[in-house]
Amino acid sequence: MSWTRPLPTHTPETKPFWDAADASRFVVQQCRACERFQFPYRGFCSHCWSAEFDERDVSGGRVFTYSVIYRNDTEGFQETVPYVAAMVQLDEDRGGLIVQSNIVGCDPELVHIGLPVRVTFAPTTDGHQIPMFTPVETP
Repeated sequence: MSWTRPLPTHTPETKPFWDAADASRFVVQQCRACERFQFPYRGFCSHCWSAEFDERDVSGGRVFTYSVIYRNDTEGFQETVPYVAAMVQLDEDRGGLIVQSNIVGCDPELVHIGLPVRVTFAPTTDGHQIPMFTPVETP
């Protein structure tokens, strides 16, 4: 599995996230002031406005909701249908942080709400990696 879709933009604010992804780590920010988690990466806490963060590794979670995409005429996506766009509730944050991603490595028809998933990475054409999720066990 490799990433054939448009490449994401890397900014100074998101650099720590992409550097971690290139090292096969999926990380989220945890605010030092209020201790809440957030994703995507920002320069300040969306809860208390602090600018002090730690990075927390994410290993997986459960499918919160999803949609199987059967048609997408956008270049880079049309070759990958059907694919699963999903919201994944992370195990590491008991407060319920939910991230948007794709579920890969299984038949899209077998994805369901509550499916346990783990982080995996897809290499890009420019040498980076995109984090996604795959089922812990093949459904």
